[in-house]
Amino acid sequence: METMSFENPGGFDLHYSSDLTTAWKTIYRFELCRRTPLSFVDRHGARWQPNRSFYTDQGSVPRFPPFLRLIVPKDRFLAFYIHDSGYVFGGLYVDGKFRNMTRKAVDDLLYDMILADPKPGNRAVAYAVWMQVRLYGGWCGWKRGDIGKRPIDPHGMGGVLKMA
Repeated sequence: METMSFENPGGFDLHYSSDLTTAWKTIYRFELCRRTPLSFVDRHGARWQPNRSFYTDQGSVPRFPPFLRLIVPKDRFLAFYIHDSGYVFGGLYVDGKFRNMTRKAVDDLLYDMILADPKPGNRAVAYAVWMQVRLYGGWCGWKRGDIGKRPIDPHGMGGVLKMA
C-alpha cells in the first residue's frame, strides 16, 4: 500500500478551556469520537489514532522563522492533533493497541501526516514544520503536553483527563 490518508477527519470535538488558556497560549480539550474516530492510515496500512482525551494548543509550530507561522496556521493540519497526543502520552494507538514511541518517531510520523492531510502540505512545508519541531519544540512538552502536566490516566481511557 503506497497511499496515506486520514479517515473520519471530523471524528473529534474541541472544547475551549478557559481555565487553562493564558495570554500567550489558547488551550483546547480534544475528545475523540468513539463511533467514528479520527485515524491516520500510513503507507503500510497501519491505522494510527490519538488518545481519547487530552489537552492541546493545536499546532504550536515554533515562531522561528517568523514566516512559518504565516503559512502554517495552528489549526491547518489534522496531523497536529495526533502529534500532540503522541507527545502527551509518549506514544499512539496503532491498529487499536497502544504503542510506546520515541519523540523522534512521533515527529517523523508528523511529516508523513502533513503530506497526507486533507489540506495537504507539500514536502517543503512538511520538512519545515518537522525541522522546527525537532530543533526548537517538543523536548519540553514530551510526555507532558501543552499544559506542562502529566496526565494521571496514561492512556486517556477514562474519559476526560485529570491532571496531576
